[in-house]
Amino acid sequence: MLGILTVLAGWSWWLTQEDITPAPQSRETGSDDGLAYYVRDFTIVTMNPAGQLTRSLSSESLNHFLTTEITLLDKPRLKIFAIGDSPEWRLRANHGRVSGDGEELFLSGDVKIDRESRAEDLPLQILTSEITIQPDKDYAETDAPVSITQGDSKISSTGMQAWLKEPGHIKFNSKTRGYYANP
Repeated sequence: MLGILTVLAGWSWWLTQEDITPAPQSRETGSDDGLAYYVRDFTIVTMNPAGQLTRSLSSESLNHFLTTEITLLDKPRLKIFAIGDSPEWRLRANHGRVSGDGEELFLSGDVKIDRESRAEDLPLQILTSEITIQPDKDYAETDAPVSITQGDSKISSTGMQAWLKEPGHIKFNSKTRGYYANP
């Protein structure tokens, strides 16, 4: 019993000697969210059961906060690999936020989405200020203005929903305008 008390007393003294620095303030909330860990220049890849690459996420930095379970990313890059008939998609932005459950990736600041060309389609590019991605569902949506370019054809809209895997399609929410150029 005396040994346990001695260890506890020593541990308590050691804790009082530590230089405890408060966690940095979150740029999202301006409050102390308890930074749990950070990572610099990382890439995470996921594979399907057959061992094929399905997605990769990279970023210049990752900051994970304990209280909110939110993860913030600087200059995130998401790549959804081509599998079967589905094309490859590349998404990038200035900032990203991964939800606490990991089900959603919110991209903001100069969001650029590129789809590779396929035998029957020209490459496609989507520009917007923010978008929410559900990577496991290969689904993306935004209420912000979007601009889509494919060859010389252009579409602009306020808001959209996009299903990225075959048979992929895009639904425009409102104020849609387009110009179709015959290839």
